[in-house]
Amino acid sequence: AGLLIAAVPLVTALLLRRINHEDQWERRRVAGLLVGFAGVASLVGLDIRADNWWSIALCFVAVTGYALGPIIITTMLSDAPQIAVITLAQVVAAAMYLPLLAYDLTAGTWKVTPEVPAAAWLSVVALGALCTALAFSLLFMLIDEVGPGRTTVITYINPAVAVLLGIAI
Repeated sequence: AGLLIAAVPLVTALLLRRINHEDQWERRRVAGLLVGFAGVASLVGLDIRADNWWSIALCFVAVTGYALGPIIITTMLSDAPQIAVITLAQVVAAAMYLPLLAYDLTAGTWKVTPEVPAAAWLSVVALGALCTALAFSLLFMLIDEVGPGRTTVITYINPAVAVLLGIAI
């Protein structure tokens, strides 16, 4: 998953070129992207198995969404209030996952337990406040500072953090 998500800057560069956006990347920056991708590949390895195509396809949906987000913010929603854009993003994400949830609930693959521990609720609140609200605010600041193309390079950090946390925990 880390290797697939690391494709976000590459997809962003292709999309920016396709729409002829001013933040296109010259050869040197594309070479830097490829070096970064190779670094992620060396960190997480190339042990990719294609035994679960559904998961791989969903990762590519996420990659496309991560790549499109900064582009949409700068090209279509630059004058909209941040809270409106964040709310719209969350509604769109929920709508995309709703059919999958409905399928899992009707197929019986989702196990619903009546009791949810308080620690689980606190975790959800912390993830919403820190990992979503704060991250979105920082994303807007980063887009303003470096543009949509360079913003997505932060996804190269995710696999490194995941590996370090995996070792530590």
